[in-house]
Amino acid sequence: MMQTQRQFWRGSMVLLGCNTLAGILNYAFQVMAARRLGVADYGSLNLWIADVTVALSVGTVAQMVANYFPMPPRSLRKFAYFAITLAILASTLICFVADKGLADGLFAGGMAVGLGLISGWLGGQVQARLLFGLLGGALVAGASLKLLVGGLGAFQGPLTNYYVAVSASFIAPILLIGGMSIAHPLGPMAEAREQQVKVKVICACLLAMATALIPQLDIINLRQFQSSEVLGQYARVMLAAKAIFFGAAAILQVALPFHLRAQDANLNQSASGAIRKAELTVVAACFVASGCAALFLPWLSPMLFGFELADFQGWILLTGVIASMQFALLQVIQRDCAKLAWVRAGKVLLAVGAVLIVGVFSPSLTVGTYLTAVAIYYAVILALRMRTRA
Repeated sequence: MMQTQRQFWRGSMVLLGCNTLAGILNYAFQVMAARRLGVADYGSLNLWIADVTVALSVGTVAQMVANYFPMPPRSLRKFAYFAITLAILASTLICFVADKGLADGLFAGGMAVGLGLISGWLGGQVQARLLFGLLGGALVAGASLKLLVGGLGAFQGPLTNYYVAVSASFIAPILLIGGMSIAHPLGPMAEAREQQVKVKVICACLLAMATALIPQLDIINLRQFQSSEVLGQYARVMLAAKAIFFGAAAILQVALPFHLRAQDANLNQSASGAIRKAELTVVAACFVASGCAALFLPWLSPMLFGFELADFQGWILLTGVIASMQFALLQVIQRDCAKLAWVRAGKVLLAVGAVLIVGVFSPSLTVGTYLTAVAIYYAVILALRMRTRA
């Protein structure tokens, strides 16, 4: 097996393990919130998280841009000092405002976006250098802090603990990656070729938008014509789909720098084929996991989550299938962006995002009907894209 392939699989396993642990912690955060909050409050929390996630696309943009334009070690070290100082000041402000009972969704969301921007840039710097252990450790640290603050916080308001937890979760990666960048300066990377700067920035922005928007599309859409109670129940059902999507997302983070290096260094075709095969294998595993979730989760939910999902087997299957196709579409967009084929990537993203029209013009749809229609729509987009030559 070639060195590139070994690096890819080693990085995949490391980041998959860290992503799995971080996913379990994030999952525990969702389950904790679902148990402690009423259905309407839990629905409101997930709507807020969806909005913040879309706004956090600026942080994802920063991470993607960092992959295309890694900083020299000395510049990165200086930036790390700035980032750590800012993170400490932000954590002090968050605690002060939350203690006064003033940490509403707008404040917490703004802090999350600002900190997420810095965290995303640092994460992209280590991702570009194939330091997947450090990147994975940052993910675990952030998820751990979020669960800790959400569970132990004693701030005023039913949702404040969770608002603060999401915002504070970005502080841990900043401190970890920033501290490592100062203590052990990260290795140099080749500079971007100037004639490709504009196209690379466009591709990074498209990829960031896709990463932030695609997993949140359906809950954003459903809130246009469903009540908070229905959305809360949908959010509970989505726990399985979230596990499938974000559990598989590790391979996207590992594959991106390899796809980028393939463009600049003419990566061996065998290695490129191994990466593509791994991506397809994960997509297939997602569909299998969707079926297993639909079969077993309705009966295991009282023990795992403390609430019943026995009447929502169809929703569980459909959300899992949708999450699998969204993951496959995100893979397609990432490969196109890595090849600097921004027009092709933009068309796929535009087609996927067009699903938001459904919520505007079909206010009487039931959740089941909506999920069925969207699953068919995503399948058509994916089939059409796969017929197009890469």
